[in-house]
Amino acid sequence: MGTRSITRVLDESNNVILTMISTNGWLLAHGVELVKFLKDFNIVNGIGRDIAPKTANGMGCLAAQLVSYFKTGVGEIYLVSKTDEEEEYNYTISLRDEILTLTYVHGDKSGTLFPINTNTDSLDKSQQVVEFLYPDKYFENQWRKILVISRDDRYITGFDLKNNNQVKRFLLEKVFGGEDKIFRSNK
Repeated sequence: MGTRSITRVLDESNNVILTMISTNGWLLAHGVELVKFLKDFNIVNGIGRDIAPKTANGMGCLAAQLVSYFKTGVGEIYLVSKTDEEEEYNYTISLRDEILTLTYVHGDKSGTLFPINTNTDSLDKSQQVVEFLYPDKYFENQWRKILVISRDDRYITGFDLKNNNQVKRFLLEKVFGGEDKIFRSNK
């Protein structure tokens, strides 16, 4: 059995309109796919003549497209009616001040995955940017600037702010100079 997650979609009044369970719900799988799905999405109120490719007519339309995007065969994705239970990872998609937002909770960790805030001057206190030297595929150390999603004893996971905001995972033992050479950044 995989790592289960719940993804909830809230309507414009913050009521849960979709609860979706994934059996591959960990951050670097389901979380990253949710970010890819939401990237460049337009939420509109009414359908006009010129419709951008990634457009939803409200959150109900977005929820239907989300199911269509993830449900490709038997298993892995399930829709459920209960909304009060929690899983290992819990994702919420909502509109906050007319901005499409994806947040997550994993144990005592939580954060915003979307929109990706690359303006480090306006990061909230729960978000952290770190910089360090790390080898590329040719084993040459490259300067990395990462908006941290999670950090544990072995890895830093986050958005690579120098590489099109791709989510990447960095093995701490490969950081040049060790953990003492991981610098907090605010720019």
